[in-house]
Amino acid sequence: MKNQTGQLVRKKGLAGFGVRLWFGMQMAFHGIVTNPLRSLLTLLGVAIGVASVVSLMSIGEGARVSVMEQFLSLGSNVIVVESHNPQYDFAPERAEEFVQRVAGLILLSP
Repeated sequence: MKNQTGQLVRKKGLAGFGVRLWFGMQMAFHGIVTNPLRSLLTLLGVAIGVASVVSLMSIGEGARVSVMEQFLSLGSNVIVVESHNPQYDFAPERAEEFVQRVAGLILLSP
């Protein structure tokens, strides 16, 4: 569009946006039609990328759910005792002794 002095003036507002959108869509369509191999490879790359992200997210979510189920299956009456000091090492042979010495202890797994 030209003003009274003959200079080009950009349209403002919704009409200008529509013209720019239409021109952009024409350029995109022309690029897709003139370079079909490039368009196909781009589409293939995007599809592979999206599929890999979705599959990795689902694998991670499945692992999280599996770990949570294992923790919930332990119950509230399980106690794990570990010694990180070699001086106080719990030998598997002493399991019966712990059951006898600790009141309320029913089972022990070495």
